[in-house]
Amino acid sequence: MDRLLDEELSYRDLQRGDVVEGTVMTINRDGIVVDIGSKSEGIAPVSEMHSLGADPLSRVTVGEKLL
Repeated sequence: MDRLLDEELSYRDLQRGDVVEGTVMTINRDGIVVDIGSKSEGIAPVSEMHSLGADPLSRVTVGEKLL
């Protein structure tokens, strides 16, 4: 049981530039909020979504998993 709690409560030490998988939680005009399985959510601003092409917000949906 202790091992399971340790795994559940351990957070990844993320650094700028790390690539992680996450689930889209919300979409707004500024970008998307992504659950990355850490103690806080990740934010992807529209200006960082070059790989999604023109109008990137129309290409993602809430609940979708992204890298």
